[in-house]
This record gives sequence, C-alpha cells and structure tokens, in this order.
Amino acid sequence: MLYYLCKLEFITALHIGDSSSARSLETSRMAFGADTLFSALCHEALILGGPDLLEHLYQLARDDKLLLSDSMPYCGETLYLPKPVAAARGRIEGDPGQRKKYKKISYLSVTLMDRYLAYLRGEAGFEVKLAEEEVKDGDSGNLPIIRTKFGLYSTVTKASVRGKKDAELFHVGAFTFFNEPQDEVCGLYIIIGYAEESILQLILRLLKSLSSSGIGGKTSAGYGRFKVTDEIYLDEICDEQDEQTEWLKQKLHNSESSSFMLLNLALPKEEELAGAVEGSTYALERRGGFVWSKNYGKTFYKKKTGYLFAAGSVFKKPFRGDVFDVSVEGAHPVYRYGKAMFLGVDL
Repeated sequence: MLYYLCKLEFITALHIGDSSSARSLETSRMAFGADTLFSALCHEALILGGPDLLEHLYQLARDDKLLLSDSMPYCGETLYLPKPVAAARGRIEGDPGQRKKYKKISYLSVTLMDRYLAYLRGEAGFEVKLAEEEVKDGDSGNLPIIRTKFGLYSTVTKASVRGKKDAELFHVGAFTFFNEPQDEVCGLYIIIGYAEESILQLILRLLKSLSSSGIGGKTSAGYGRFKVTDEIYLDEICDEQDEQTEWLKQKLHNSESSSFMLLNLALPKEEELAGAVEGSTYALERRGGFVWSKNYGKTFYKKKTGYLFAAGSVFKKPFRGDVFDVSVEGAHPVYRYGKAMFLGVDL
C-alpha cells in the first residue's frame, strides 16, 4: 500500500450540525470522519460516472485497494494526529495540573507523538503548555506548546417556513478555520492509501469535484467548500518530505509494532471483532444520519445506526474492517465505510 497526503484549505465554513435549542459548540466535531468522506466520494462518483463508477469505488474499498483516514487538523506547517486512547503505565512525578490539560487535548502534533508515547510507556514525563495559556502569560518557558483551537465556532439562526403556518426557528452550527497569516492558516488534511496510481488519480478526480460542491451538511447553502493544497506522496523521496511526513511514512508501514493506533472511524468484520478488542484501549462513536439520495425512496430514510471505533483507539492486533450496507428499505444499498488505517506505535 502506498500513501498520499493532502491538505484541505476551507473556503467556506464547515457545517457541524443543527440544534433546536442553543448549545455550546465547543463539544462538536470540527473534522469529518472517513465514513463521511467515503459517502461524499460515492455521491460524486454517481454524478460523474453513474452506478458503474460507484460500484467500482465500492469494490476498491472492499478489496483493500483503497484506504481513507479521518480528516485531521493542521495549522501552518504543523500536522496533528488524534491523541492516543491509552493510559500512562506508570506514575511519573510532575505538575498535577497537567492532567487537567490532557483532558482538553484532542490532537497532538506529529513532532510530539514520540514524546507522548514515551510518557504512556512510563518512561518520561509530558509537561506542556496550551496555546491559549501562552497568549495569556506571554511566556511558555521551555515547555512545548499544544494548540487546542484551529478556528471559531458560531451559530446562525435560520427559519424553516416550508409547509408550516408559522416560521420555525432553528440554529445552524458552523466552524470557520483560522485563515489569517498572523493566526497561521489552519484546515484539515487526509491520508489516502492506494494500491495503484490509477486508484489515487480516481480519488483525486472525485475530490476535486467534491471541493466545489462541499462536504458535510448544508452544502446547498455553500458550506464545506475547500481547495486541495500541499499534495505529498509519502513514499517518494522529494523536497516536500520533512520530519513529520517521514515519521508518518515510517509508522504507516510499521507492521511489526507492539501496538497499532487507528487513524479513522473503523469497524472490524464479525470474525475479526474478538481478536481486535483483546488487550485494546478504545473509544466508540455513534454513527447514524439520513440517506442522501433522490433515488432511494419517496421520503427521507435513516441509515442503520451503529458504533465504530474512534480514531486514536489503540489495538494490539490490527484488523481490516469492511464497508457495510446500512440501508433499511430503500431502492439501493447505502454504504458506511469501516476499513481501518493504522499507525504502528510502541506501547
């Protein structure tokens, strides 16, 4: 398997959900999962090539010729990864207040991952300063700085009037990435695994089409549009490679590691499940939603609800996963991507 990394710089805000009552958006996801990306690519495949191209894309994923990571944040030149779902083995003396900071951290920069893994193994401490503290104090000392904010959450009040006597208000949540030079441009990046160059070119073609239509909810209102930047072939030796991408390449190909950290929402096949959970530390994420297809039925149908292992989950034994049919009673299958992309890590 070869790997390709590209950044997505968002031109418009990313829609992150609706709410019938005011709520804090700080707990909402600013990134989308591999299942959302795969569903969006399937939709573009259907538009560009009809059912045959959609079936081809599905088979590539089923046959392990295509892998997709969740989207993950970047800021400037710094790439971030999900914080591993694992507890430190030993107790190392340090500032007790650091534990409170760890709870605020969802992503760690690639350059800090080895240090954090050493902390989890009980070999060293891991004291950090949050970026917002640096702004407040004006001095970080010698501690590494971890960014916890990559943009701003907001809500827009909308009115639903179709088929109603009185307008019904609801709140639309959106996330706008920092894009000013003084804040460093932030966005999301994805990693694509591919068996052949033709497969990558197909995904890039679909991704280019998706960039203008948008990803996530409310795309008809202009949300979720982006442009693809900083395309890097991780397996090639070139000027674009740096310490971060070299580290990612090594870990993506590390099949002899003692542990494996998941980079996307994934679900083992039934026969893989028992072996996958043994000795593992993981988080689960509920996935549901509605079918987005004009040909599926006469009304809106919900997909089958299920739980997937979240990115950052750590397993002793890697699994392949699958692409699952989550249709209920519509006219065609509806796919939920659950293939697994792992980083080999020592824990």
